[in-house]
Amino acid sequence: MAKERGLIKKIAEKYGWDISTTKRKLMRTAVEVAKELLRRAGITGRPGIAWFVALKAVLPVFWEIVREKDDIPSVEEVVSRVLAKYPDITCLLYTSDAADELDGVDLGG
Repeated sequence: MAKERGLIKKIAEKYGWDISTTKRKLMRTAVEVAKELLRRAGITGRPGIAWFVALKAVLPVFWEIVREKDDIPSVEEVVSRVLAKYPDITCLLYTSDAADELDGVDLGG
């Protein structure tokens, strides 16, 4: 966590933002990445468990990119990296959502 605090401070200084603004911008980007992954999985409405699964996949990759760049990455950059690292993530999100809703999962067969 100390590394993240140092990164947040560095990014804040780079843009002339205060720490809380920088944290909000970082988290907003991470949330937008999770939303995009859910959208790509075909999940609309309130995602429930799938939301937590998405964030669990997004956050480590997100911070990895922030450390590499010393900057806030674009949503598409993080989505691309998450999909490369976890190629089956949209299927996992879809089935997590279906399980949460107690719906059946259509496997297309």
